[in-house]
Amino acid sequence: MWTTLLLIFLLYFFYTKWRKTTIENIPGPKFAFPLLGHLPIISNEPHKTFLEWKKTYGPIFSVQLGHLRTVVVNDLNLIKEAYAMHEPMGRPPQEVFERACDKKGMVFVSGPVVFEQRKFFLKCLRKFCYEDRGHFESKMQDEISDVLAKFGENDNQPCQMEHTFNIPVLSAVWSFFMGGRLDCSDAKVKYLAQCAANFMSIDGFAANLGYFVPVTAKLFPNFTGSAKMLKGGVDLYDFVDQEWKKGCPSRIPGQPRNYKEAWMDKIESAPTDSSFHPSNNYFPATMGDIMLASIETTPATIDWAVIYLARNPESQKKLQEELDSVVGAIGLITLDDRPELPYMEAVIHEVLRISSLGPFGLLHHTTEEWKFKGFVIPAKTCVIGNLYAVHHDPEIWENPNEFRPERFLDESNNLINTQLIIPFSTGKRFKS
Repeated sequence: MWTTLLLIFLLYFFYTKWRKTTIENIPGPKFAFPLLGHLPIISNEPHKTFLEWKKTYGPIFSVQLGHLRTVVVNDLNLIKEAYAMHEPMGRPPQEVFERACDKKGMVFVSGPVVFEQRKFFLKCLRKFCYEDRGHFESKMQDEISDVLAKFGENDNQPCQMEHTFNIPVLSAVWSFFMGGRLDCSDAKVKYLAQCAANFMSIDGFAANLGYFVPVTAKLFPNFTGSAKMLKGGVDLYDFVDQEWKKGCPSRIPGQPRNYKEAWMDKIESAPTDSSFHPSNNYFPATMGDIMLASIETTPATIDWAVIYLARNPESQKKLQEELDSVVGAIGLITLDDRPELPYMEAVIHEVLRISSLGPFGLLHHTTEEWKFKGFVIPAKTCVIGNLYAVHHDPEIWENPNEFRPERFLDESNNLINTQLIIPFSTGKRFKS
């Protein structure tokens, strides 16, 4: 294996020897390795490295990540401004993801189709999760009750947290999108959750090597983890496809009860050039993308909340007292209770800030030459918004590595500073 890697290194040496590793008019570290760029020197936590480099190169700098010429933005206002523009709205080449979703969906692909899919999804989200949220909220409460019951079975005993939150979240999301409820004890459901985890497991130098130097993923799929990622993605999207093909026997046209039935109404009137036309078969990819987003971020956020509250008993006590006063010791929270729970809101914001689950969000890619803040950024340049830098900038946050929900509350217990975090990134929002 190492001999082959050495040959690849030598072959690419002459290709990269004279190639500029940073964009000409943008500051950035000058030294870079042939083929690998700056990958070997950014460690396994590039978001932290980039935050340090901000001190030297400023809030915008360029690096070379394998084959991707990259611009990194490390400032809240600059990220918001950049992602509101159309030039960086593409996605960089990412073969494993594109192969798994068949270049469809609304996460790993670019183009007008993505906006069409997102617009419909947001419309359904507002309808089923907010306007008519009673049914979905009851499903969520069913899952919460089951989790609490399992905790009760292990009272005063160590509790295994694996699959504690991701499978109930998967089941709740499934009821919204597909109707019905998944059996959380079913081995198939646990495998589905594991597929999602495998598909999103870009972690460590070997995985970054496979992502940013695609030839290594082709030659060493097991070493880079690309084989595991691809199988996880393919199996997840196939699972959705099989469920889609089962149809909805009890559906009443024009009266959708969930996302799947709303989609069925949509395709009946979709023109041939629409991504909703039956011949395009976009549902499995779009549904798979939404499931990935849900069952990776939400359970991980809850996991971090448990960890930080366990390590900060005073914060845990304050939160418990507020919940007891509003919903009672045995009550179940609803969205209507939200205005009466400012400390809970502060805890959630602080967990999202300090954990920064997706430190870069989704990578962006310029679709054309982009003039931004006096810089000329070529087309086909990767753009990274360093959300971690926003959430851990000592110029914004006092003692940023300290868990302190109170930073989101004023003296009157009103929420503040919520606009200073972007845990799920930012960008254009389309309204129906």
